Order: sequence, then structure tokens, then C-alpha cells
Amino acid sequence: MKIDKIGPMGKIGKITEGNAIKGKEGISNEGADILSISQGAKKAQELDSLKNLVFNAIVGLPDVRASKIDIATKRIREGYYNNIDIAESILNPSA
Repeated sequence: MKIDKIGPMGKIGKITEGNAIKGKEGISNEGADILSISQGAKKAQELDSLKNLVFNAIVGLPDVRASKIDIATKRIREGYYNNIDIAESILNPSA
């Protein structure tokens, strides 16, 4: 059994030089693709880079402050924490 064509199917999807899609006037669509990034996207990329820079700087900081440890060590040596009121305030901070 043979099925005959129903109309001029040969022309569907055929693109010739005469009916090629035209771009903006004076700009050819042939050759290279063009990509442009909006100012908002550029700003978002800059902010993301800055966020990563700040995050990495914070991660690099020590968990404890050496100056606070030095002060506490000095106070222990001087007997500052031997005072009963100071000792109780350390053990019961809500009181």
C-alpha cells in the first residue's frame, strides 16, 4: 500500500537565502553568537565575589581572642579570681 503526499510537503522547513531570518538593520546573523550581560547581573556578580571574600576572611579568624585570654591569665596570676564575690559571679552569672 502506498500513501500519497497531501499537498506540497517538500517546501516545509526549507530555508533559502531569500527568506533567512533577518536581524537588526546592518547586523548580520551569520558567523558569531552575541551574549550580553545586564548591569544588574554584573552588580550581582560583584556582590557575590565580595561576599565570598568577606566570608573567607571571617573563616580565617581564630575562634578565641588572644587578648581576652591574656587578660584572664594575668588576673589568675594576680589572684583577682580569689575574691569570693568574683568567683560567685563567674559560677552564677544570672545572680
